[in-house]
Formats: sequence, C-alpha cells, structure tokens
Amino acid sequence: MSILSVTRSAWADYPLAFFRIVAGIVFISVGTMKVVGYPPSPVSGPAIALMSQLGIGGLIETVGGILIVPVGRDPTAQVVERIVKSESGLQRDTLMPVRFVPLVTGALPVLGQG
Repeated sequence: MSILSVTRSAWADYPLAFFRIVAGIVFISVGTMKVVGYPPSPVSGPAIALMSQLGIGGLIETVGGILIVPVGRDPTAQVVERIVKSESGLQRDTLMPVRFVPLVTGALPVLGQG
C-alpha cells in the first residue's frame, strides 16, 4: 500500500454528512433570515427587498442550503460528474459517487425515494 492510494474508512461518511448538514442549516437559516425575516435578525433595520442584491442573495442561500443538505439512501444513486462542452458535443466524466444520508426518518417514502 502506498501513500498515494486512496482508501476511505467506513466511518469517513459520518463526519462529512455532519458537516454538510451543519453547513446546509446555516445557509438555510441565513437565507430565510434575509428573505422572510425568520429567524429574527440580530441587526434591526428595514425589510430587505426581494429583488435587491441582498434579497437575491438570500434566495440563493436558501436554495443552496437545501441542495447542500444530504438526502437519500443509496450511495451509488448520484455521482459527481464533469460535463465539458466541445466542438464535437458534450463529454461527461464521472468523477466520484456521492454518499447521501437521510435527515428525517420516514421522509423518503413521502418524497418518492423509498
């Protein structure tokens, strides 16, 4: 075994899932604070217009936070791909499988994934 070979521990997915969940919750809470005013902002001020730079940023943070949070059961269901457009068309390269974990027990059948 060389130091360049990639081996992952069976426990490696748990801290990654934890940090993705925490990052997703932070993005969602900051985005909803800007868009809908909940949770209440520690800085008092006028309401943020939705079509302003901060309003659009809040929308992006809310949607991005939802996309960051891992969802699903099957680690092979989704993969990270690089898509390159060239003169001959699109070239897809599969980079790695992505491991997702369910956040709420019983929510996956409602979403049609289980």
